[in-house]
Amino acid sequence: EEFPRIRVGVGAKPNPQYDLADWVLSRFTQQEQQAMEEAAKRAAQAAELMVQGKIDQAMNQFNS
Repeated sequence: EEFPRIRVGVGAKPNPQYDLADWVLSRFTQQEQQAMEEAAKRAAQAAELMVQGKIDQAMNQFNS
């Protein structure tokens, strides 16, 4: 609440018994790598709006 931020999630674990650290630190599949590249582009676009002082626009455009 103190400052604007851009958050990127890792998604749900494949099953409840999966170790969270292993899930978060595992290598990306090719499909996940493509999704991360798209997420990075969207995060950069959001950051650009935020730097311009358009925080509300960034939230409306990129929060889904």
